[in-house]
Amino acid sequence: MTFLDHVVRRPVLVLMAFGSLLLFGGYALVKLPVDQLPEIDPPVISIMTIYPGAGAQDVETKVTEIIERSLSALPGLDQMFSTSRENISIVTLAMEFGTDLEATANDIRQSLDFIRNLLPEDARHPWILKFNTAMLPVFILAVKANRGDLQAYRDIVKERLINRLERIPGVGNILLLNASPREVVVEVDRKKLQDRQLSLLGLVQVLKAQNLSVPAGRMLTGDLDLPVSLPGDFRSLDQIKWTLVGMGAAEPLAGAQRAEVPAPPYLALGQVYLQDVADVRIGLPVRRNIAKYGSQETMWVLVSKKSGANTLEVVNRVKSSIEEFQK
Repeated sequence: MTFLDHVVRRPVLVLMAFGSLLLFGGYALVKLPVDQLPEIDPPVISIMTIYPGAGAQDVETKVTEIIERSLSALPGLDQMFSTSRENISIVTLAMEFGTDLEATANDIRQSLDFIRNLLPEDARHPWILKFNTAMLPVFILAVKANRGDLQAYRDIVKERLINRLERIPGVGNILLLNASPREVVVEVDRKKLQDRQLSLLGLVQVLKAQNLSVPAGRMLTGDLDLPVSLPGDFRSLDQIKWTLVGMGAAEPLAGAQRAEVPAPPYLALGQVYLQDVADVRIGLPVRRNIAKYGSQETMWVLVSKKSGANTLEVVNRVKSSIEEFQK
């Protein structure tokens, strides 16, 4: 008796088998996650270090080479690549396949903690980055301004749009590009600084010392042991302007101007504030790049999903949320 004879003689069994296949297929179609690419964890780890204000040569000699020497004997290391640019150092480690990346990341973290005192004081703590396909964005949104300056809408995009998208189930990381944060700009007048017998280096050191919170020990209150700190961070623009930066000359003007212009009261006391020698305001940093969609400047919102989330569901939810936001 052939296989076809068994099939013909048992139609109920055949129907149940095909019904089971259809049932499991429908369940898989609805429940299994859909993704663009399979989740792959390449054995690659990058260490990124920010060194503000440093040139490429200083970054290489003071940051990159020190990190390379500390990680050269790492177990399972296959190849090492490094890039040193202005303000940033990137060291990439290609590990052998099968290497436990979690254990390797812990070893790297211990090595970086050991050499932290060898790095420049202005260098920020190194970041350890592990790449996987789940980090790739599943949705990219371009935000443009029909009128006015695009950067003026940065806070609106962050507080209203991005906060809205972050609450969507399945949404992981959201990255905003070409959105320059506003910062305090201090433009020093060298002539005024020299007239008051002050230096630019001293001015920078005073501002750093004033913008600092200092721990002040601990306080015991009953059964509570509370840490105490003295907050010294700048909280307003006026506070920065009225920062005492030195004791300058009582009469900074020279020649005929000294006789014609009476010295202000604070100069009679020899006190010099930051606003006396610099223009302090809120502004945008110097821009070195720009993002455009077509011919118009835009902000880019890159949305990544959580690991294991259904890509189609996440994208559809993001689209629906954006349509509601535009209304």
